[in-house]
Amino acid sequence: MVSRENKEIYADDLSDVDCDERELDIDNNDSDIDDNDSDSSIRPMRRTRVFPLPISDDESENDYEEEIIHQWTEVDIPPTIELFLDRTGLNIFPQNGVEGSLDVFLDDNFYEMMVTETNRYHHQNVEKYVKKKKTIKWTDLTIGEFKKFLGLLILMGQIPKSTIDEYWTTDPLLETPIFPKTMSRDRFKEIWRWWHFVNNDETDESSDRLFKIRPVYDSLVKKLNTVYTPRREISLDESIIPWRGRLGFKVYNASKIIKYGILVRVVAESKSGYICNMKMYCGEGRKLAETILDILTPYKDKYYHVFMDNYYNSVDINETLLKHKIRSFLRKPNAYENTKPKCVIEYNNYMKGVDRADQYLSYYSILRKTRKWTKRAVI
Repeated sequence: MVSRENKEIYADDLSDVDCDERELDIDNNDSDIDDNDSDSSIRPMRRTRVFPLPISDDESENDYEEEIIHQWTEVDIPPTIELFLDRTGLNIFPQNGVEGSLDVFLDDNFYEMMVTETNRYHHQNVEKYVKKKKTIKWTDLTIGEFKKFLGLLILMGQIPKSTIDEYWTTDPLLETPIFPKTMSRDRFKEIWRWWHFVNNDETDESSDRLFKIRPVYDSLVKKLNTVYTPRREISLDESIIPWRGRLGFKVYNASKIIKYGILVRVVAESKSGYICNMKMYCGEGRKLAETILDILTPYKDKYYHVFMDNYYNSVDINETLLKHKIRSFLRKPNAYENTKPKCVIEYNNYMKGVDRADQYLSYYSILRKTRKWTKRAVI
């Protein structure tokens, strides 16, 4: 929230303003080793403080107001809508119907990476743990076994229970036979414990903050962009991955239902809620306009119509998008008394794409308790 009088921004961490994390009172300790990973308590984060918003010379208040005066009009002039230049629909079809839908997004290279990095992570860190009496002997993970593990993890979203142990209970009132028939409980817990996504030995000072999930993140974004081409109307909004543990780029937003978590800016098809593209915020200090152009890159020069709220919208951003043949609309509030502008009607119809995606994901959530933000981000 920006104040025109005192130029302050409340530190909800939704902007891409580069700031000193010590000023925001953020704990950057991100431990990668966890001895009890699945049922841990999470300590809440302290609130952040207010910090000033830097204003550049070319974004002064007077220039902004002068530009608004010259462009606002009380006559709603319908714009000339250009012909949509993209071909929509599925680009890659599942080979085995609905059952093969997952294979469209997760290919053999993905499974090979998961197996290799999980086995590597175990061999790198097994000596750091005190072996318990009930701990089973580790055997290297295989692709077939990992697919079973992932299948059970997804099934947990269909059959919600309080703890992991309840999926393997023999109580006639609670038992779900498919779980013990597919994999033992202890083996599932061991795979979950050592599940890893990257070789930690390759990290250095030049590694970005998403290094620990970078291969999975890049693979998923690429698939989202190539598997399906959205219709003309798309929406840009933010989504929050719930997380209250220690993390340097965790955000806080009091206006959201999920107040603490990892911020992800999402482009979704307005009607279906299909997530077309996304960009995870990691406090890298980029300007918001650059982030918007980056996440909308696949939709340039095709005359897509992007719908976004006031946080992302401005005259300058609209003009920049139009140069790249992306349509967005901006109208002055309370300027029309008798007739609601067409752009407002379309905004109400097409803005809810990201909210619709969040709604669908909430129905079958597979989130499990963990101290590792990497697992929370991936699942």
